[in-house]
Amino acid sequence: MDVLLFSGGIESTCLAFSLKPDICLTINYGQLAAHGEIAAAQNIASYFGLKHEILEINLSSIGSGQLAGAPTIPQASIPEFWPYRNQMLITFAAMKYAGSEKLRLLIGSALGDATHQDGTLPFIESMNSLLNMQEGQARVEAPAIEIESIDLLLTSNIDVDVLDMTFSCFDAQYPCGRCRGCIKNEHLRASYFEHRPSCQRTG
Repeated sequence: MDVLLFSGGIESTCLAFSLKPDICLTINYGQLAAHGEIAAAQNIASYFGLKHEILEINLSSIGSGQLAGAPTIPQASIPEFWPYRNQMLITFAAMKYAGSEKLRLLIGSALGDATHQDGTLPFIESMNSLLNMQEGQARVEAPAIEIESIDLLLTSNIDVDVLDMTFSCFDAQYPCGRCRGCIKNEHLRASYFEHRPSCQRTG
């Protein structure tokens, strides 16, 4: 069974569209933008005709950085750094679907996410080895880990209306327009239109 960790952001939306996972899972772990992520993920999954599920585990008391609305730790490389976040999300997803046949967890890390260690290929390979050695032999993969986000977006040929549904804010349940997530979303959307000038909105 293929389960996509689905935030409603551009990268995970491209993977949802191209890979058609069995389940798109959004985890509310206490991040400030959880409700915005959930709303976007629900809408996009419904548009694609994919099954969407939500896991609620509030870890805000041990979070840090912009995602948690708390001070960053000294080791943080970026404002939204939440220690061990991808490790946490992968582990929770593996726990939720433990016992599923041939469980494969998909995460939307792209080449630009290498600014933090849990967005790198060695991290994904290590997590895959860790999961695979345990009962159930689950796997984790990041199909876009060696691809720039704009290239992933362009090759997906995703519908413009879906792109409008994506949500990437780190700071609130509605796009703040100021955080790195919102700025990246706007940059990718602008680049998409620049490289695909013939894009037409439907409806």
